[in-house]
Amino acid sequence: MKVKLVFCRGVNPDKKKAGKHDWALFLSTDASLSDEKILEIYALRWGIEVYFKEAKQHLGFLSEQSRHYSAYIASIHLTGLRFCLLLHAKQNDENSKVCDSSVVK
Repeated sequence: MKVKLVFCRGVNPDKKKAGKHDWALFLSTDASLSDEKILEIYALRWGIEVYFKEAKQHLGFLSEQSRHYSAYIASIHLTGLRFCLLLHAKQNDENSKVCDSSVVK
């Protein structure tokens, strides 16, 4: 199978030489995609990854005691409802906070 590798260096004006943590590697199984398109697709996916991480940490995603399939399905939907309720509350009251601002950096 052909793959395409895209090496991307982060821009840090304070550093003259890039270190090993300043680089990212992206792999695509669609070798016909341009480098820009691969990075664009990854950027779209990153928002989804952040949502699931936050949902696990703060909204109880998949934290049920049961290991039944129906419990997993319910957890997915309940987490989505919790997120929507928080978003709705935030949109209706500009002074409300979704999280503690001392935690956000």
